[in-house]
Amino acid sequence: MCIWSYGLPFSPGLASAARAKQPIPPGDRPGWNLVIYRDHKPVFYTLQEFDPEDCSWDEDREEWRMGGTVFRRETKDDRVCVSIDFDCRLVGMTSPVTGRMDFEGPLRKSPERPRTEHHTWEPLSLGSAHASLRLASDEWSETVSGRAYHDRNGGLVPMHEQGIDRWVWGRFAFPDREVVLYFVDHDDGRTDWIWLDVDANGDATQRTVTEVKKDRARMSVFGPRWNPTITVIDDQGSALTVTQGPPVDDGPFYLRHIARARADGVDAPGITEQVIPDNIDLAMHRPLVRMRINGAKPSIWLPLFQGPRRGRIARLLGSWLRRMLP
Repeated sequence: MCIWSYGLPFSPGLASAARAKQPIPPGDRPGWNLVIYRDHKPVFYTLQEFDPEDCSWDEDREEWRMGGTVFRRETKDDRVCVSIDFDCRLVGMTSPVTGRMDFEGPLRKSPERPRTEHHTWEPLSLGSAHASLRLASDEWSETVSGRAYHDRNGGLVPMHEQGIDRWVWGRFAFPDREVVLYFVDHDDGRTDWIWLDVDANGDATQRTVTEVKKDRARMSVFGPRWNPTITVIDDQGSALTVTQGPPVDDGPFYLRHIARARADGVDAPGITEQVIPDNIDLAMHRPLVRMRINGAKPSIWLPLFQGPRRGRIARLLGSWLRRMLP
């Protein structure tokens, strides 16, 4: 999973500044995040933040540069191509991490996902989309390839001011289509249920969801509750049952699960996420979030959370030792 952004809502200090009526412009907080999973566990993680002077955004060419890493996107003949050249240094590692990700897939067609004054969620390419990633340093390497999904989110007000109580998203790679779920529980009690089927050519069909059934919720380590099983039923009586594994990313405002979906006797692998906007950037959690960010003043604990999973304790101790040496 890779995200590049200006003003990622989860970045510490952004939501608290907005609540204090001293908002920080999104352009002042560029950054990107990369996580690689294997066997339901993250085997690599980094969240990079940069000084705005070290970044650029060419809107016409759809090219973003953040530090030494370059993101490019091209849309042509109903196809979307994304290429990412990674080049970054991680605290505790002696050599830079470099690599490349390539993505190609069909441009999603109707139905349109309109932008609003508050928030936009736009699936861009899915169906038969494919991506490959190779990342390496002198000490480590990882290669991943498979079905892929590309979307974007944005908003003109902070996420916690958009009237969202809870936001759940999931995507599942069925043999003949991609299924995307997007549920929003609003503060006023309203619920938006979106179920999209997208075929190999990018043609999307939105189903009318009439009912969502959830089994008994479980509590995560940091508090948010999640349902091991969610069943979605449309107006034709068709059902999609989602089974979520334990969170692979567990926080006070965000959960991510490796999941599976079953419909018409067919199983599909996928992933789900849950966001609780009102819990973002609370004072009690902020120091823990800062520990995971590689920015201008990284935490002394950062090597324990970033980079390859294997060897993190050794990198942490080595980083501490280098700090103590004259």
